[in-house]
Amino acid sequence: MHISTVVETHKNIKKAIDIVQLINEKIILQESDEAKEKLSELIEILHKTETDIGDFHNFVIETDKNKEQAQIELEVHYDEPYYWRVFELGIDGPYCQNCYDSSAKLIRLQEEIRGAWLCLACSSNYKDITYKKE
Repeated sequence: MHISTVVETHKNIKKAIDIVQLINEKIILQESDEAKEKLSELIEILHKTETDIGDFHNFVIETDKNKEQAQIELEVHYDEPYYWRVFELGIDGPYCQNCYDSSAKLIRLQEEIRGAWLCLACSSNYKDITYKKE
């Protein structure tokens, strides 16, 4: 089920609840106990369905986020002193080792001078084998 289908179904359930509530108001005026009971039961079922669809919608969003995170974890490789993302078509980075290890965030490092890198998020400094003190 696609996320847009879930959202559309959720909207339709809300519309159905509104219609049932309107019918319920009309039946109350006619004082039909059995109809009132059945409509009350239907309203309860629709509210439960609406809640379930909302929960499912949140689950789908969370699953998508987890799938994306799992894909990133497969692509991230440590090559001292920092991380790289390795794709079929190449590499991306470098990324801060401290930020990734502490909070799984890929923060791109900024090269200050050749071989010396700075993380603007946590202020960590890294020097690789190309670094030469000037």
